[in-house]
Amino acid sequence: MNQHFLKIINSQDSEAQFKLANALFEGEEMQKDDVRALQLYERAAQLGHADALNNAADMYLNGEGTAVNYNKARALFEEAASCGVAEAYFTLAMMYETALGVSHDAQLALHYYEQAAALGDVEAVYYLGMIHYEGLLHVACDEQKAKHFFVEAAAHGHVDALFNCGYFYEHGIGGNKDVQKAILFYNEVALLGDEQAEQRVYMLQ
Repeated sequence: MNQHFLKIINSQDSEAQFKLANALFEGEEMQKDDVRALQLYERAAQLGHADALNNAADMYLNGEGTAVNYNKARALFEEAASCGVAEAYFTLAMMYETALGVSHDAQLALHYYEQAAALGDVEAVYYLGMIHYEGLLHVACDEQKAKHFFVEAAAHGHVDALFNCGYFYEHGIGGNKDVQKAILFYNEVALLGDEQAEQRVYMLQ
């Protein structure tokens, strides 16, 4: 393992470094080693691997293989985000929303959630629905916008979004009431074993 590790980390193959780092971090195919995983992620990041940047940032954020370092994490997330990594935008948004290692900034958090959603992060799309439904981050409540985001997230299989779509159509929130559509959404969740969704299907049929 030592020779293989040295060969990979000293190479210019960022994808090989990234994959080995994943294996070391997950500890499924080989013994878990967060320190070496971080070394490989950082080496791959230096070679321009965007997902490695994001994963290294996660490790600094959570103190895995190193001490927690919010400044380092934020800088790496920003770099990964600039490379188009949706997850990096999402984590930055969470940091600014919850003041995790940074000053609370609702406007910047919202911007980052929107950037993550634009890049296809389904969790960000769902959370934008919650932001507009509950009026989070100083955003005015807007049931129509909330429904739009829930429907979009549901189209990608997001379970909570599917349930919320059922609820919105059942009660006519953000648009017309449509019991049949509500049943369709609830049924998708019920098929996954959700008892509450099963109950809603039973009550509406």
